[in-house]
Amino acid sequence: MNQTTERSSAPPQSLTGAPKIKPTCLDDRDIRGLQHFSAGTAPGSRPIETGRLSGDGQRTLQEENDTAHIVACFTGGAGSYQLHLTLEQATQANGVGARVRLRGWKHIDYIGIGYTLDGYRHVKAANPALEQWFDFVVGHNDLAWGWRNNWEQPGPCEITDIRLYVKGETEESGFLDVSDMFVWLESDTPQEITAASTRPVPLRTLHALRSYHKKAFRTYLEQAALFMETGLCPLNGNINLEWPADAPLPTAFMEATTHQFAFHAQHPAIMLMLMAHDTGELAPVFAARDAISLWLENSYFKPDPNLKYAWYNHGTAERCMAMVMLYGAGQELGFDTCFMTRLRLAIFRHAQLLASEVFYVSHQSLRYHNHGWFQDMALLAVSVAFPGWRMAGYWCDLAIWRLEDQFEKLIMRENGHAVLIENS
Repeated sequence: MNQTTERSSAPPQSLTGAPKIKPTCLDDRDIRGLQHFSAGTAPGSRPIETGRLSGDGQRTLQEENDTAHIVACFTGGAGSYQLHLTLEQATQANGVGARVRLRGWKHIDYIGIGYTLDGYRHVKAANPALEQWFDFVVGHNDLAWGWRNNWEQPGPCEITDIRLYVKGETEESGFLDVSDMFVWLESDTPQEITAASTRPVPLRTLHALRSYHKKAFRTYLEQAALFMETGLCPLNGNINLEWPADAPLPTAFMEATTHQFAFHAQHPAIMLMLMAHDTGELAPVFAARDAISLWLENSYFKPDPNLKYAWYNHGTAERCMAMVMLYGAGQELGFDTCFMTRLRLAIFRHAQLLASEVFYVSHQSLRYHNHGWFQDMALLAVSVAFPGWRMAGYWCDLAIWRLEDQFEKLIMRENGHAVLIENS
């Protein structure tokens, strides 16, 4: 674990100039420069030179279904294992990634990806997919990076290697397969997200979100009306909390974790928007806008001390859906460009986080859990709400693939009925 890769004495390589071919998994980024290393012959890539690989275990180059990949074989039971790719020369970059597969593991504590700089800068995925290929990518500007690194999001820096770590228990042998590795330089925010957008959110998407939330919040109309009349904060389960006008949070906010979850999940805003749609009143929409604006100021644009519930995976998914609903309402009512741009950016960053393997079912002990379903549905909602985004197709495919995988593992057929085997 103490092994490090020596830094190159050559000056940092410039990555200026957009790559001719960008991997689909990086479509959510304005790439200014890219080094793509491939075990095969991916267009625009360089070969992964086995002589530049180091780490634990044996490393071989294999082919499967006409696709080449590096296989790192680890033995020894429980422990930590690593695979490094040393770059030819240092590179100014702010993102690293790899396409990987984990096979033959009894248990995985985490897989990490990062690079050497003042130690090991990295992120971890605690519940990665097993026996399946997945994209494991992260940039300094991602919420996933900040969430895993105490909201420290450095600028571009000198990167000399790409490092993968696996901590877990092998069977006879544990395998880490790698087909591609990436290091890139990206702009702070994709231009397509900050550019003014006049393409409306499809009505069928908003209808689906409203239909889903009406089933989840059975007493939304009464609770939203009570808020408009008295200021009591409406939460799921017909809970209404005192919320003094001079307080940023409801009085009983810290008395129950369910209160914290529901407030950060934007249940008040959802109920208010459902009320507005049912009654045709405009005031609840603007109350919902105020609620989401307050959350953005206190928990998005600056770190929220309540890290767990401000960024609980289930709550983050529901908040993302609430913001999509508000964006649709804002288009209809002509909200100002500044607010809509800020909201669009927040939606994009939330979707990027939901798609990240780092965040997937991150608060649970197992990958297969209904919280994953919420993440997948929210990611799917964003992909169909913003079909013009370059990443929409990739996110849609990812959400459906994960949902199918979840259902296959958690739903059984018994006597003509579907039975959920997860007990949560």
